[in-house]
Amino acid sequence: MTDDTVSPTSPPGLSARARYAGAILTGAIVLLWLVVLWPAYQLGGRTGVEGASWAAALSLVPGWLVFAALGLYRAAAPAVAQIVLGLVLRMGVVLGGFLVLKTARDEFGTWNFTVWLLVFYLASLAVETWCLAGDAARESGSATAEAISKADTN
Repeated sequence: MTDDTVSPTSPPGLSARARYAGAILTGAIVLLWLVVLWPAYQLGGRTGVEGASWAAALSLVPGWLVFAALGLYRAAAPAVAQIVLGLVLRMGVVLGGFLVLKTARDEFGTWNFTVWLLVFYLASLAVETWCLAGDAARESGSATAEAISKADTN
């Protein structure tokens, strides 16, 4: 039995694919954050760096939630539903966080937060979709291979 399969007696937990996808997303967001630190500082000083950091966090957390949910309940959701779940969850968390931070922090202007949020949002969405599409392709390929092997034995 692989780490991705769950038997009725196995304890609940995240699959290896969900942990791997979460690690890829985390690495991509941290790398992007390191890349935008200098431009954020140049455009907004410490407030710009803080805004870019909040943007990174707001984009990372919903991705973790999506991979955690799909790691626990993957068999119940087809690939399209997984991507839609990711979009809805990401949009809700990011929009809610955006509204809270823009209300609480008047010094966050367009460059200090909003532009960085768009950059991180699009990057995390791309990485998340890439991970989910790769899983769907692997699952589709294994189903096709099973069908071919059954046809060959008949």
